[in-house]
Amino acid sequence: MQEGEPPPVPVPFTFRIIDEKRPMIYAPNVANEPSIRFFRHFPKLGAYQACGVCCPSNGEYKAIIAADTLFPESAGQPLSQEDQDFIWHISRALSQAYDTVERKAHEQTSSKNAKEDMDKLKKTLHELAVQPQEEPATNESAEGELGAEGGEGEGEAAGEGEEEQDGEDAVSVAKAELKELTEALRAAKTATHTASKKLSLSQAVLAVIKDRVKDVAPDALHTMRHRSAVPQATFQVIKAVLHVLGKDPETFSNWKRAFSYFNKDLFKEVQAYDATQERKLDAWARARRCYKALPEEDTGGIGTTAMKMMEEEMPNTHLGVLLFMWLKLVRKVARRSVALHEAETAEKGLTEQRAAKEEELQKAIEAKAEEQAAAKKAEEEEEAARKAEEEGEGEGEEGEGDE
Repeated sequence: MQEGEPPPVPVPFTFRIIDEKRPMIYAPNVANEPSIRFFRHFPKLGAYQACGVCCPSNGEYKAIIAADTLFPESAGQPLSQEDQDFIWHISRALSQAYDTVERKAHEQTSSKNAKEDMDKLKKTLHELAVQPQEEPATNESAEGELGAEGGEGEGEAAGEGEEEQDGEDAVSVAKAELKELTEALRAAKTATHTASKKLSLSQAVLAVIKDRVKDVAPDALHTMRHRSAVPQATFQVIKAVLHVLGKDPETFSNWKRAFSYFNKDLFKEVQAYDATQERKLDAWARARRCYKALPEEDTGGIGTTAMKMMEEEMPNTHLGVLLFMWLKLVRKVARRSVALHEAETAEKGLTEQRAAKEEELQKAIEAKAEEQAAAKKAEEEEEAARKAEEEGEGEGEEGEGDE
């Protein structure tokens, strides 16, 4: 220490357990211990003892238990040897219990490896993705459906229109517009069919993932509730899931707070979640920030590094990987549900427009038929009048010849 510099602040008394690897520290009178600091800088009298709770398998301290006799809350006297021994034995009993829990958790996670099950899951998903898909209702089926809706009106229009080459009369215009609407409706039906098939495929994949999550739930819950270290990568995904499920972010800001969700209800909510419902974009934005905290590949997506981390954290279930797949499929189903709704809305609108145009065309055909009938009648009357006039003139000439 150089001249003029303040003396270094001593290590807090309790921290000596961790820094100096001391299983127990004891001060018969805290007033005589310079590394002890008092609230509001008001010194107290009394004894203080702290013992570390250590995991025997790796020597890591997991907790600290402490007791004191500080005046005026207590008598301010030193702890008796009997009391010191009692606190020490409690810390040892907790250390042994902690080691037992650690060993059981390790045995459970090591006794079963979910890699084989994950390989089967990936194979199932691949089979779903490449299974033969029925042909979309594009040409024949769409044309048949459209023909059933409006073929009669078009047939009449075509039959009568062969004689007319006006091109710009009401019937011809209506026919051209109806043809355009028919083509647009056919394309809309194809888009609806395609969107429906994509949504059905995504829902089928999501159902498979949900079933797998349900299968691993018992083992996953046991592992989550008995872990001594936080599975950092898996926890990021769990937080993302809780955001999507609409939980208050304050209730799972850390592993200790999130512990209250580690029960069967969490997995029931994952199973029951309706992916076709309207997404809450703010919750999804928070969820995305969680899993984006995982290591990414150069392509910008969650890569093998993050997946491997989650597999190693919970090798008996690969829960983090499964929940990440769930998140991705829920988002995909939501997007494809929106796409299907938009396609159905567009098809409905075109169907209504086409029906209205067919009605307009029918009225134009009827009006044209009436005009043609009226013109024909007028022509017939004119012809009849002309013939009558000719007959009258012929009779007059015959009369003159008789005279």
